[in-house]
Amino acid sequence: MWLAFYSEKQKMNIEKMNNYKTYASNFYKLANSNKVVEVTEVVKCNTIVNNKFDDTIYLGLVDKWVSVGK
Repeated sequence: MWLAFYSEKQKMNIEKMNNYKTYASNFYKLANSNKVVEVTEVVKCNTIVNNKFDDTIYLGLVDKWVSVGK
């Protein structure tokens, strides 16, 4: 399982750096749920998190990658 985060600023920065040619997010399934969330960053559960963007939202634990963002 991983910790999942979403930041619109991070998503926009990644898209701008790659000239909008790559996806800046992924979709993951929340652990113990069938809900799928859009994620811009995932980290191992035992990692110290240092969010670089002031709009970062913690989404919860995810346990399965579903697809690339759109």
